[in-house]
Amino acid sequence: MTKNSDESDEDRHQRHRRERMLDEVTLICVRYRIGRMKLCATAGHDLGQASRETAENICEGINDVDAKQ
Repeated sequence: MTKNSDESDEDRHQRHRRERMLDEVTLICVRYRIGRMKLCATAGHDLGQASRETAENICEGINDVDAKQ
C-alpha cells in the first residue's frame, strides 16, 4: 500500500477505522449466515461475497450518519 502524502494522520486513522469496522461487520455477517445455513439446505459458496456486500451497505449507512453529526 502506498502512503498518500496528502493524507493527514487523522484521515489515515479514520480510513483504518473504517476498514476495521468493515472487516468486523463482515465477520458478523458471515457468522450470522453460517448460523442460518444450519436451518436450511443452502449452498455456501458465495457466503463471503454476500456477507461482504451486506457489511459494505451497513458500514455505508454508519458512515452517512457519522458524516451528518
